Amino acid sequence: MMNPTERAQAAVASRQFDLVAGILDGAELEISNPTVLHEWPYALHLLGHIYNKQLIDARFLWKRIPAAVKQALEGHAWSPAVEPYIRAVAVKTRAELLELLATAYSSVKPAKVASICGLPEAEALKVPVKVAAAEPLEVTGDLQLLAEYMANLEQP
Repeated sequence: MMNPTERAQAAVASRQFDLVAGILDGAELEISNPTVLHEWPYALHLLGHIYNKQLIDARFLWKRIPAAVKQALEGHAWSPAVEPYIRAVAVKTRAELLELLATAYSSVKPAKVASICGLPEAEALKVPVKVAAAEPLEVTGDLQLLAEYMANLEQP
């Protein structure tokens, strides 16, 4: 029988990245031995939550991580087995950022895209940013009335 770390690594190896957080969450709840948690794959567990956009779970996991482990994670060198997972998280996050940029801005300077997405400016020029068509806002009766009041108050 495989331990939770081996099961999570098997999910990474088979590129089933969305399963990693669930595997480790379930195993963490079942483990009662604190020495096992000392050797817990925290980096992999955090990445699992980030990949699945479970930022609240990632935040609470971060709060449970011992301080010594947090310091070690800051300068962590990824193993070749986990490297595809890191790339997948980066690609997915960058795509989501570009999607948000496209919906938030009608025009974006390449320098801004580069700084937000962590790309060199030359690469940011190649990124196709789709511009979403702006939908006309419907003015409701109350908002229209408020606008009329404000216009009346501002007249000399």
